[in-house]
Amino acid sequence: MLAGGLLLFASCSKDDSDTEQTKDYVQLKTGNYWVYRLSNVDTLGVETITDSYDSVYVSGDTTINGNVFTKKYHTWLFYSNTPDCLRDSSNYLVSPNGRKMFSPVNFSDTLIKSYNVISYTDTTTLDDDTLFFYFYKMSDKGMSLTVPAGTFITMDFKGTFIPYGSYANALKTIYSHNYYAKKIGLIQYSSTFANSRTQMVWKLVRYKVN
Repeated sequence: MLAGGLLLFASCSKDDSDTEQTKDYVQLKTGNYWVYRLSNVDTLGVETITDSYDSVYVSGDTTINGNVFTKKYHTWLFYSNTPDCLRDSSNYLVSPNGRKMFSPVNFSDTLIKSYNVISYTDTTTLDDDTLFFYFYKMSDKGMSLTVPAGTFITMDFKGTFIPYGSYANALKTIYSHNYYAKKIGLIQYSSTFANSRTQMVWKLVRYKVN
């Protein structure tokens, strides 16, 4: 995770009305697709647009532990080995391990709370060490965001990565953002390399949703 970058992607009370539906924001019908273009943003906020793209498409369903999940594939190499398997459960987007990945109605609770660990090769002299504690919450409901595909009203599944212990002085808090727009899906997402502090931002270029 440290070598390739931190993929920053990823509690039941509700503080909004139930008129909002997860299915309207995640758009998991087979045949839907989204194309994103990669920008690199340095520590000064300077953005460099690249020629790299990630095409994301919904391929169908699979059953895991008795539950039906939708398979969502990426074509960019770093993401493309296995699909994201997701399902809508009680107005939450849920992964096979039970993690809540998004909710349009719960902006109060922490949906994910965990930590990143460095695994050392030489275990005879060094133990595994915690690099970041992190948590995800819903944020910024009603935020207007412009990407190449247009301007959308969004809400953010926001990740906060806080360096721990000896890393607290060497690293800074990292934020990840996953912006969803109603009837469109995910329109922008980001990940950050912990060692270089360069952020990768994927912005929606075009899409097709049924």
